[in-house]
Amino acid sequence: MEIDFPSFDEYLKRFSGHRRRNITKELRQFDEAGIVFSERSLDEVSQEISTLEAQLEQKYGISNPVEVIQKKHAVVSDLFPTSTVVLTAELHGRICGFVLAIKWRDSIFLRQAGFDYEMNGKLPIYFGVAFYEAVKYALNVSAKRIFYAIESTEAKSSRGCRIVEQKVWVRGLDVAAVKTLQSILGTAAVMVD
Repeated sequence: MEIDFPSFDEYLKRFSGHRRRNITKELRQFDEAGIVFSERSLDEVSQEISTLEAQLEQKYGISNPVEVIQKKHAVVSDLFPTSTVVLTAELHGRICGFVLAIKWRDSIFLRQAGFDYEMNGKLPIYFGVAFYEAVKYALNVSAKRIFYAIESTEAKSSRGCRIVEQKVWVRGLDVAAVKTLQSILGTAAVMVD
C-alpha cells in the first residue's frame, strides 16, 4: 500500500461511498464495543500475543507451540530492536488482536498477526489492526508504504493495497543447507552451482 495521502481522512476518501460507509461503520463498532488500539513493544507483549498467533496459525492448519512463536519473536526483537512495534486491539485490558510491524527506512513491513476469535465475536479486528491502525502508524512515522503478506489478496485490495507478484530466491550456502532446501521444496525447485 502506497501511503500517498497526508491523513487518515484522505485515506478514506480513496474509497467509493459504499466502501467508505462500511469502514466508518467498522470504526464505530470498535468505539461502541470499547476496543482500544495502541502501540506496544514486542518485548512487553510477546507472551500474551504468542497465544493469539498460535490461534491464527491453528485456524489455517499450522501447529506451532507457543514457545516456538516466542522464539520467533525473540529473533525479530534481536534483529530489529528499535524498529518493531506491536499494533494491538484491546478489550477490557486484554489484547484481542495484533499485528507486528517492522519499520525499515521509509517502509513498514507487517510480519505476524494473531487474534482471540472468541473474544472478538463479529468485530472486524483484523481490519482494525492490519489496515486502519497500520495506516495511522505509517502516517505517524512518515512511512511511504506498507508491505503486507501474500495471503488474503481480496481483503487487501478492498482496503487500498496494490497487488504485485512476488518472487523469492533462496540459496543454500553449504551442502547441508541445499539438502534441507531440497527436502522442503523438492529437487526441481533447488538450483545447485
